[in-house]
Amino acid sequence: MRITNSTTVDDTTVDETSVPPFDGTFVVPPFDGTYAQLPTQLRSVNSFVVWRREKEKDKTTGKERWNKPPYNARTGIKADKTNPADYSDFETALKKFQEPPGRAKYAYHGLGVCLTAEDYLVTFDLDECVDEHGNIAPWAVEYIKQFNSYWEGSPTDGLHCTFTIKWRPPDNTRTVHIDGHKAEFLISKSYFTVTGRHIEGTPNEVRECTEAFNKLYAQIPPAQAQKKALEKHPDVPPDLENGKLIDWAMAAKATANGTYPCSCGAKTHTYGELLTDRYKGSDIHDGNDTSAADYNLCESLAWWTRKNAAWMDDIFRKSPRMREKWDEVHYSDGRTYGEGTIDAAILGCRDERPPDSASGAQCGDGGQGQASGGKAEGEPKKEGEEDDGFTTWDDIFSRRPGKAIIAGYIYENEDTLLVAQKGVGKTFQLTSWDMRIAAGIDAEQGVVIRVVGEGGHGIPRRNSGWCNYNHIDPATIKDNFIFWERPLNLLNDACVNAFIKGLKNRIAGRRAVLTSFDTLSQCLGVSGESENDNSKLAKALGSVVRIRQEAGIEASVILHHEGHTASGRARGASAIADNVANVFQLEYGQGQEHDREPTVWLRAKNVRDEELPPPVRYRRTVVNSSVVNNKGQVLTTCVLVPMDGIHFCNTEEPEKPLTPSAKKLQKALTADGLTYNQLREKTGLAKRTFDDALNLLKDRELLTHDGSLYKKLPS
Repeated sequence: MRITNSTTVDDTTVDETSVPPFDGTFVVPPFDGTYAQLPTQLRSVNSFVVWRREKEKDKTTGKERWNKPPYNARTGIKADKTNPADYSDFETALKKFQEPPGRAKYAYHGLGVCLTAEDYLVTFDLDECVDEHGNIAPWAVEYIKQFNSYWEGSPTDGLHCTFTIKWRPPDNTRTVHIDGHKAEFLISKSYFTVTGRHIEGTPNEVRECTEAFNKLYAQIPPAQAQKKALEKHPDVPPDLENGKLIDWAMAAKATANGTYPCSCGAKTHTYGELLTDRYKGSDIHDGNDTSAADYNLCESLAWWTRKNAAWMDDIFRKSPRMREKWDEVHYSDGRTYGEGTIDAAILGCRDERPPDSASGAQCGDGGQGQASGGKAEGEPKKEGEEDDGFTTWDDIFSRRPGKAIIAGYIYENEDTLLVAQKGVGKTFQLTSWDMRIAAGIDAEQGVVIRVVGEGGHGIPRRNSGWCNYNHIDPATIKDNFIFWERPLNLLNDACVNAFIKGLKNRIAGRRAVLTSFDTLSQCLGVSGESENDNSKLAKALGSVVRIRQEAGIEASVILHHEGHTASGRARGASAIADNVANVFQLEYGQGQEHDREPTVWLRAKNVRDEELPPPVRYRRTVVNSSVVNNKGQVLTTCVLVPMDGIHFCNTEEPEKPLTPSAKKLQKALTADGLTYNQLREKTGLAKRTFDDALNLLKDRELLTHDGSLYKKLPS
């Protein structure tokens, strides 16, 4: 979530520089374990963890020291402070903390909050400034007076102040030494403990402290690793008021690297000229497309504000572009038009250069991809040569044919559509293709980009279940996945442009093999359109092609629904026939619809310039995933297992665990050996159960048999 940058109490904006009147000494109260004093703004974040004190070895000195590692409040497994999958809400974390420990070694000692760049939260961490009676050192009191926000005592001898700022610094932490004492700003990719030990005399709410932060932050030299990140950002004071920031941006003299001539007729523009016109409400540089102009202004603001969404929204609202549409809900996840535009602009904005416009063949760079029939990006033109879009016989015939990504199904420079009724298992088939490409199993290996329009909560189960069944270590392929966790509006050029820009930034320097869309209906539904509308469907499929070409992806796979008559005909079939090279259908075997592990068939409907591959029969097999629910139960999922001897990886059945009887028998074995009857008597097992257990241990070679004696294996 985002915490807003201004705090209002009783309709009056709080002045961060005014210190509340307080008579007496600042004192840290004891910890009561209730967290009743924790501010509402902190309770509302969804990045809580639990922690406990543990002895850990220092990687530098090798000595043991006490530390406070975070744990996932849902699973009890050690958490990664940068991984949202390990985060919980406040109620879940508090419940975990207050659970009876059972044994002392499993007790948790408190809650923590993980900081992300999206929250604009900062914590000021002061060490060794509180004595055993809760009295605060004078040097720390001075900072309590400077930062007028929520202060609390840390679990040990320190203090924490949590506040918001109006910009996003490029570094994750900043350390400062004050009068020989260590203090640190925790900004992002960090976590801090919370206690609720609120210090009386300070606000019991999270407030904005940009001015106080800037004064101290500017005095702290960045660490060597942070200097490079700082150099990427413009030399703009982070505390500029909106008007001053706009004046600064409008004066930018750098020439925009767009596609010219512009729709306004000019041969070139500066970034300042483009921002000025768009800010004042003009759509002249965007083909009179108001939505595109909104997006392009927001992308410029994202760069100037260092991607501060709240600041961008505030500036836009004060511009002549502001209108009622900005606050209207336009997305299925409840986001407004303004929130969606800002999210897309932040994604499309690159830190290392001024933003280009994203309005196709207007003042933007058209997605910065390779134009149809034109020169590749970065390829120099010969003197006097114009890029008119035409090409030659030799150029055409010098191109090699597209290779098979997965032979028979997915080919380079082509799109594949998988059609099925709801519930057949098309997502399991898509998972199989994605995972094979990521792992390089009978497929071209590379990065897979998954647009998750629906069913995102099931990805951990499906992917880990596939890995478990095929004996693949997830750690070896996880870097080959990029996820877009919401429907992508394929009918909105500004959204598609932003997606392309962000994607190119993510895959820079890596081989991107596949973009998969789950599902096409969700990517149309986000704009309120139907997948039965052939014209809209054709435009959406055209956007899929453009994403593949301009972002440099080798192939695409799209999941789509079968028509309502379940006749095997896809919805919008006319548009599909004209725009998609390869079409496959997944369907149940006869009478298998209600089976727990049904048979399904994958049949080719069309494969461009290739023979149709034969139908493949699969068993939809239930397997264990690596996901555990809050009751400690392992969740199951399904994989599609070929039934006709067509195996693309190691589908050998994993070895089943020993039965309880076999474990009991194994435990009864001795090094000297026991006879059959002695073992029967020692284990107390019935004869048939004992024989089954004995044969299982023999098959697994987990015992030795010397004459009449059965012996334990030597250790």
